[in-house]
Amino acid sequence: MGAVTAADYDELVKTDEEFVDGLWDVVFRNDALIGRVIPLRGDGWGKYKRVNLVTAANTSVQSYQEGQTAPSRGKQTYATAKFAYRSWRVMVGETGHALRNRGPNSEHLRGGPDTEIRLAMRDLRDKMTTDFLAAGQTYSVDGIVNNATVNFGDLSRTTHAALLSYLLDASSATPSTALINKAKWFSKEAPYGSRIEVWLSSATIGGNLAEVASGKLALNDIGGGMANIIPEDVAAAQNIISVPDMLTSTMIGLSDVDNTWGYTNNEVGTMAGENGAVFRTRLYGSQDDSDTLQISTAGAVWSTQPQRQVKIYGLSTAL
Repeated sequence: MGAVTAADYDELVKTDEEFVDGLWDVVFRNDALIGRVIPLRGDGWGKYKRVNLVTAANTSVQSYQEGQTAPSRGKQTYATAKFAYRSWRVMVGETGHALRNRGPNSEHLRGGPDTEIRLAMRDLRDKMTTDFLAAGQTYSVDGIVNNATVNFGDLSRTTHAALLSYLLDASSATPSTALINKAKWFSKEAPYGSRIEVWLSSATIGGNLAEVASGKLALNDIGGGMANIIPEDVAAAQNIISVPDMLTSTMIGLSDVDNTWGYTNNEVGTMAGENGAVFRTRLYGSQDDSDTLQISTAGAVWSTQPQRQVKIYGLSTAL
């Protein structure tokens, strides 16, 4: 491990053998969230992404009759949630001998600098995604969609009850369209007002639901539209995205994703990685005849409407 060495380029000397074009990456990396489900929201600065919120209404509102004494004046309650930017980095390097041994056939290099940087950015995206899918953290999707045990950013949900998400305890029940419909419709009531567009789940949960729906959950007709044979009670379950590394006992329903969710970069740099995330490269220093490069990024996932997001938890994973 460590810096790319001359030995990494040994395959180049085999001039009597033909290569398959390209370098084929067989490492699984999770990149199913940022820029795909959670929209990118440009660049940020400072320590935090801040969200200004109204957490309680003016309590002086009333219906009244002529001559009735006016109530005491009131006002809205305001608060600012702060989501701390998280930082990630990866180190790459190349020895002087490797630099000299590259040769003219650079398209077949195993571990050249350009390749290392490109793949390292994928590694960073994988780490970012798994962090944002962690259970019950203020920086994760699961933590943002939560109850009073997890703050919304730095705000206490015990103090600001309007920040509580709708949570449904499945009590170890098998995933079903009935549970999804219950969560979908009950969360529309006050004080939540959800409008679920998409459900996030593990592949295990998605498989369970497909089994419950007798294989009709994602069945298309020849024209590419949704087939008419899908039963009505499955309608709430159609927009399900199976996310790798998602908690296997949880489903999260996201409301109005384009307007209420975002990921903001906080990195000074111009190197755009896959799906638009910004990375910064910096020469970290030299050791012996090796050069070391640090690739870093920083950012935060946030929401502006936690009360409209929904979670079903405590699901059984058994088929």
